Amino acid sequence: MNYTVINNFLNAFHCELFVIALIHFDKSKPQLRFICTKERINQSLKFYAAKNVQGYNIYIRPQTYNVILLDDVSRESLSELAKLAPCALVETSKDNYQIWFQTSFNPDNREHALQICRKLAQDHDADKGSAEPDHLGRLPSFTNQKEKHKKNGVFPTVILHKFKKRFSTIPLGFAKDYNLSNTHSNNFVGCVLKKKEKQGHDRSRQDFNTCCMLIRQNKSDEFIRNELLKSSQKAQHRKDNYITKTINNARKAVNK
Repeated sequence: MNYTVINNFLNAFHCELFVIALIHFDKSKPQLRFICTKERINQSLKFYAAKNVQGYNIYIRPQTYNVILLDDVSRESLSELAKLAPCALVETSKDNYQIWFQTSFNPDNREHALQICRKLAQDHDADKGSAEPDHLGRLPSFTNQKEKHKKNGVFPTVILHKFKKRFSTIPLGFAKDYNLSNTHSNNFVGCVLKKKEKQGHDRSRQDFNTCCMLIRQNKSDEFIRNELLKSSQKAQHRKDNYITKTINNARKAVNK
């Protein structure tokens, strides 16, 4: 485990909070998921390293819909994708790449974020099944625990090849009219905010998106409430009425 590599990756994003998931391919093992600040991640790295040795894969994504992950990108596609100004290039196993982009704009809702993911994946021959705005990538410096990548008894280390804190050149409105029925799957639920986003409402949107993601993970209202209290200053300040309303609105959107 390399602290510098991990922090280079974390600092490549304009983001305060990250989703961390510890997933074991043995489904009888507990699957762990957290919402963390960069500071909290650094405090927990030894724990993640111990879990990695036990066979857990360490996954991550910034907790925002304006970060796009392309998975299973071929080496041949890298030069073309470089023109879009990615913020991180990660090699998860030999010649298998993940590329991260952060748009300078916030997608209107999850449906728009999904359209961006799917359009980029289709245009650049990336994995369309992973082209989701909630999809997790591998955290560099830990090992990829897939048996098929094991060589001479050793799992490959996830490598951070390039990183730069910047916004991509993906333009405002990209893929907004993209027809999702042209892709492999159009089975999605959009988290739509009914009121137009106004300046200063970014925290409310982030809390709403957090609720949507946790609801899709089948988390209880009490679990979601505790996560908001840990991660959101607005939730800490406004407390029960704000939290209850945000969770209820998110459940309505997810179940729509």
